[in-house]
Amino acid sequence: MTAAGLGGLSPYPIGIKQVRPEPGRLTICLLAEPYVIHYWAERLLPTVDPTAGALCDHARGVNGLRFRTTATDVRLFRPGKTGEVRLRGFNPRWWYRIAHGLASLYGAEAVFTHDDTWSPAERAADAAYDAMDWNPFLGSALLRRILATTGPGSVNGTDLWRTTLGGRQWTVETTDGPSCSELLPLFTQPPTGLGWIVTKHQCRCDEGDDGCHIYFQTTDPSQRVYFANRRWGRLELDDRARAHVAALNRSAFSF
Repeated sequence: MTAAGLGGLSPYPIGIKQVRPEPGRLTICLLAEPYVIHYWAERLLPTVDPTAGALCDHARGVNGLRFRTTATDVRLFRPGKTGEVRLRGFNPRWWYRIAHGLASLYGAEAVFTHDDTWSPAERAADAAYDAMDWNPFLGSALLRRILATTGPGSVNGTDLWRTTLGGRQWTVETTDGPSCSELLPLFTQPPTGLGWIVTKHQCRCDEGDDGCHIYFQTTDPSQRVYFANRRWGRLELDDRARAHVAALNRSAFSF
């Protein structure tokens, strides 16, 4: 979930309107706003910095990720790996322009311009990352259910990140998501759910804004997910927020 952290400026968590999993492919429909596309490109496309602390941090973005654009979508792939992510719902020329702007900005660090090959820095960072023994499929499972965190209102505050505190764990947070009864089946009950087990549950759906907290044990005994529904109240997309979005869109192609 490298694309996490966009913030709440639309009804869609992380700018995602729809996720469709298929064998060997994941299709994601994004909000057609240039600032969203800029954010995804900037967070996903890999750049390298050999001075950035630990070896696993030397490559930012997704190691080995490359792209090609068609008339209808952006296709993300990793040479030598199976699977593909297709981004749709916006003009693919936006991604092309933004990617080339980022390439100019980062220069030699922009390894995503390497055609069909991984850079040595990406390979080293990826090997160091794999040694941490994170389950890559867990993040995909959360991504495919990210729309389950959407509550009513015109602004969504869902975010998602990884932590290593107290073991390997993912944290999902929303400012005012759906009720626990709506959310839980999508993570626990097969066949549509993931078969996760709730180890601790503090439900305050009917008790004001104290928030609900759910602790999941995944099918991997070493990995957990913590879901925090803060219930701070939904924000609305008012004139000030719209003006901010317009400013972000104007700057999306500026480098």
